[in-house]
Amino acid sequence: MSSPKNGKTCSKCKKEKCLSDFYSKGEKIDSKCKSCAKDLRKKRYKKKKTFRNKTGRLMRINNVTYIEKYEADPRKRKVVCNTVNEILKDHIFKIVTGAYSKGNKDAA
Repeated sequence: MSSPKNGKTCSKCKKEKCLSDFYSKGEKIDSKCKSCAKDLRKKRYKKKKTFRNKTGRLMRINNVTYIEKYEADPRKRKVVCNTVNEILKDHIFKIVTGAYSKGNKDAA
């Protein structure tokens, strides 16, 4: 067993490490060492990044749908530059379809 003053065992990698290798908040010491906590944060970031990308695409698609509904109703419509709207729709379409991706140079 490890002595609380000298070191602690990481709950993730099961290695005995010095207390300076663990994050702490006041008197509380984290159960995972700093390197294991860092790896966990990286995995969570990648997982959430794909989720954020998917939801962002859906929001952009829904925004285009909203813009089309807004333009179709003459009572709600204000003076809007049609060329700006066309450029915006084209830009959003390229984002959603992946035309701006690094591998697809000729689609942009």
